[in-house]
Amino acid sequence: MVSCSKDGGNTVDPNNNPNQPNHDDEKIKEMIRELKKRQLKKKPPLGLVFMLHSNFIVHMTLSFLVNVLSAAVIIGFSEAINAPLLSFQILGFLIAMGLLALAENFIKILMYRYFPKLMLMSLGMVALMIQVIILYLIDRMLPVGFEFLTAEYILVFAFVFSGLRLIISVYVRKWFRQTPLVIIRRRLP
Repeated sequence: MVSCSKDGGNTVDPNNNPNQPNHDDEKIKEMIRELKKRQLKKKPPLGLVFMLHSNFIVHMTLSFLVNVLSAAVIIGFSEAINAPLLSFQILGFLIAMGLLALAENFIKILMYRYFPKLMLMSLGMVALMIQVIILYLIDRMLPVGFEFLTAEYILVFAFVFSGLRLIISVYVRKWFRQTPLVIIRRRLP
């Protein structure tokens, strides 16, 4: 190692031999190996998987609105072709969509936290089964206001609902990436 002395001349460090291994290099290589191991164990962030917004309250609100819009389109289309899937009242419908948003997000967060490979490798089939179970439970829990006419209609509704919600969610995510949402603007002193 070459260093400058006070008088401006270069001196050679006698302790640094280029032929001997440097302990700092070994430490750096060990740290790089540790970082690579941690990266392999790293789970996918929830934001890339199913979150509509980075703020959880905004995400839940958007999830509820997307659920209401998707379900309203499906119900309206089924009524238009004279093949209703369910009978409902407005209050029961809104409660059902709220329960669906809460339960589905809670269960998906747990599933992605503890079983990320299963959720990603199933390509949405596990999420669809969870949704069918939640819809069945909501159908049984709400005595009046939201009731599927037959059990098969739950499956039909869940498949079409998931596809339509996926399309709407893609556009919502794209819109929020382009337009930053400022809810509270703070003044800097």
